[in-house]
Amino acid sequence: MGQRCRLKSEQRSSGQADPTGRSRLRDLRQQQRCLTGRQKGSRRREKQRLRVARAHAGVRHARQAAVHALTSRLVYKFDLICIEDLNVRALSRGRNARAMQEVAFGEIRRQLAYKCDWYGKILETVDRWYPSSKTCSVCRHKLDELRLDERQWRCPQCGSRHDRDINAARNLLMEALRQLAGCDDRDLCVDAEDACSEEFSSRCSQMKREAGIGIAPV
Repeated sequence: MGQRCRLKSEQRSSGQADPTGRSRLRDLRQQQRCLTGRQKGSRRREKQRLRVARAHAGVRHARQAAVHALTSRLVYKFDLICIEDLNVRALSRGRNARAMQEVAFGEIRRQLAYKCDWYGKILETVDRWYPSSKTCSVCRHKLDELRLDERQWRCPQCGSRHDRDINAARNLLMEALRQLAGCDDRDLCVDAEDACSEEFSSRCSQMKREAGIGIAPV
């Protein structure tokens, strides 16, 4: 499955009311504001410092629990997981740095790597320079440019209308299957659901026949 298309929906369905710990962040901000009003060296300041430390630990534990639940469910459910080799460090320095750190792409990839190794699943990584967002998953036409604020676009060659993330997830899946061609003959369980059109599913079926890989859509 494509990581970028499924991450938010998987986190929301993980049973965690707040997988990023934002409700705990509000409590942390309140405790930190209270700490600034305490006199330095006082006992009340020391007690408040411990409250701030406990609030930090609560945020960290909530995020770790959500990420473990997400990665464990993905590994249990799917035999093949396709992810993009993102430059997480550079993304964490951009405009949306806080959101990128909350999503914890690096930690998700680390946990997927060792859990897939534990349970004998396949984790395939696609190169970060692969143009997954601006390539049409139907006719393979590649746009010259696609701005970050363009969440939907229409292919000028075949006329197909694409959601940016869903189209990228389809392309990542196809590229991962190309990388795996001839390398594994097990039956693979791939997340298709309603994100894959009939034409895209037939294309994947053709690729699996060429590669000798069995795909069982969920």
